[in-house]
Amino acid sequence: MPALRLLLYFCLLAPACAVTAQSTAPSARNESYDEIPPRFKAGDKMLMRIIADSMRYPPAARQDRIGGKIVVEFIVDTAGNIRAASVVEGIRSDLDQEAIRLVNLLNGWHPGIQNGKKVNVQFRLPLYFYPDPRFRRQYKKAHQTGPADN
Repeated sequence: MPALRLLLYFCLLAPACAVTAQSTAPSARNESYDEIPPRFKAGDKMLMRIIADSMRYPPAARQDRIGGKIVVEFIVDTAGNIRAASVVEGIRSDLDQEAIRLVNLLNGWHPGIQNGKKVNVQFRLPLYFYPDPRFRRQYKKAHQTGPADN
């Protein structure tokens, strides 16, 4: 049913991640850090596809027409796996649990690098849940900060 197909969008933004490794600060000689953020090995498009294809919209949330943005925080560890996923901005427990389940499917990253060493990197990933296209249009109109139409 195309009209009821779940629409999901997320963003991986550089400001949404922070290197969490312990390190010394640059000295007064203006040394700089070489930082490379983690990348999903299969690419961003595949990451979005995995989330969209794996989504199990909770039936009660769909029936109640509940949706919106859920922000999940997690760590990409030095082995490229997801650790410590938790909801920092939620909607309700059934949707929040689905967001965590989806993020935990995303193992397989090139780890973050800082000064030539693999480090743990913390991300905040916004996931958008829409029970139907009408809800999506209304949500985007009301918030004007959601993802662009695709």
